[in-house]
Amino acid sequence: MAVQFARQLRDIVDAASRDSRVQLRFALHMIGDILVETFESDLQSIAIDRRGAADAMAIARGAAEIVDACQMIESALFAAPSERCFEEIALPIGRGHDTLADFVDRYLSSLWTPAVYMIWQRDPERYLHVGSVQTQPPAERGALLGALHEGSIITVMTPSPASAVAAGDLEAALLAVLDSRKRLPVLNVRPEGVDDRVRGALGTAFLTAIGQLLCELAARFPAPVERYRGLIG
Repeated sequence: MAVQFARQLRDIVDAASRDSRVQLRFALHMIGDILVETFESDLQSIAIDRRGAADAMAIARGAAEIVDACQMIESALFAAPSERCFEEIALPIGRGHDTLADFVDRYLSSLWTPAVYMIWQRDPERYLHVGSVQTQPPAERGALLGALHEGSIITVMTPSPASAVAAGDLEAALLAVLDSRKRLPVLNVRPEGVDDRVRGALGTAFLTAIGQLLCELAARFPAPVERYRGLIG
């Protein structure tokens, strides 16, 4: 079953990466067109389409974030054999609160390697909760116990190499990719903002630098209405 889950996850990651690369190319073409039009304009009428540039950057950053997240998942989980990174743990037969709390303390919290878990249902297939094994904030414990009560399978994913930082990055990447495919686990809260999701996303950081350049250029070349106001005082 762990191999089956790994295949399902890989299909999701591949589709997210493919679609996000298409979006990224589209947005970069938009940015390129804006720059070409800007520098081919007459110096007296030059202006940057600020709204168009902002829209293009938003599309590009969102797409680059997902591409980065997919690459992070690929390197953490799919570069090694599936049996080394994916493991299933049998859920307890009883689903009372005390039984589930004991299961969490005995099996999840005691795992010696940093890992990320996915609690899900097989039929119908539904993802319930993603979280880090070693770090379970009190606010997430209720969601974890609720997912264990409803779920039928728990899959533990150990990143390669295994470290607390790698597990945290993997958790953020999984949430970002699943959210982009409209498969965010039902008991996870949608992350707020790009910077709270995929740490160290190189593509997003690169596009941030491009966005800063566009902002600097826009500041140098005011919009036509602003120039007109300047002429008439």
